[in-house]
Amino acid sequence: MTLDEETRQKLGALLAEQRNLRQRESEIIDEFLNYLGASFKEKKPEVYDQLPWERRQGNRGPFETCNKNSAGNSDLYRHLFLQLKANNGRLSLRDYFFWLDTRNDATDPTAIFRRKKKR
Repeated sequence: MTLDEETRQKLGALLAEQRNLRQRESEIIDEFLNYLGASFKEKKPEVYDQLPWERRQGNRGPFETCNKNSAGNSDLYRHLFLQLKANNGRLSLRDYFFWLDTRNDATDPTAIFRRKKKR
């Protein structure tokens, strides 16, 4: 197969552009994987105070809740949600106990709950 000079130039430019896009995609994926790989336990639980927690009162006393919509589906919300999913919907960090409503009839499956531990 023989290509004329103009076709070779266009093909070369197209392939170079595709290569550059793939390199950027790889960098973005690497950054995200590094973010996901960060140890959850190393993060200070105080960082989750940045989420828009809503105070509620339940049968067992006060607790707080936050969901995907109220948190704007932020990276911080998604990170905590994924960590809870990976730990069967329950997680204890310093002064707080976090959990998900894992029942099939949960009214909001995106809700995250937390309660201050009793001392």
